[in-house]
Amino acid sequence: MKKLLYLSIAVLGLAAFSACQEKEGTEPGNDSKGTITVYNYAASDEYNPDEDVRMRVINNGKVTQAKYLAELKKEKEAFIATKGEDAYLQKVLSEGTALTFTDGVCETTVQGLRDAYTVTVVGTD
Repeated sequence: MKKLLYLSIAVLGLAAFSACQEKEGTEPGNDSKGTITVYNYAASDEYNPDEDVRMRVINNGKVTQAKYLAELKKEKEAFIATKGEDAYLQKVLSEGTALTFTDGVCETTVQGLRDAYTVTVVGTD
């Protein structure tokens, strides 16, 4: 009888711990960190399809400011190799072009990407 009682208490305890789950990030509006999602599309007819790209940037409501920086891929990789990724994020925030969000969405066209470019978007909360 004691074994059955101890076993049932142990099972009940395990069930109580497994029933608790963290809701952060699993339901809309419960994220504590800012998140940005970037989609890229072909530029419209008035732009050069070989050198221009249209971006749609979406935030989750926690992002207060976002900037983007388009630069040559080899320059970005050289900067990160010498100074690190955190320094590159600070460079994007200081030298980048600001994005203006309307209802969490911003659409912009980046022009003049003649070579192998990388567009980096950084957001802050």
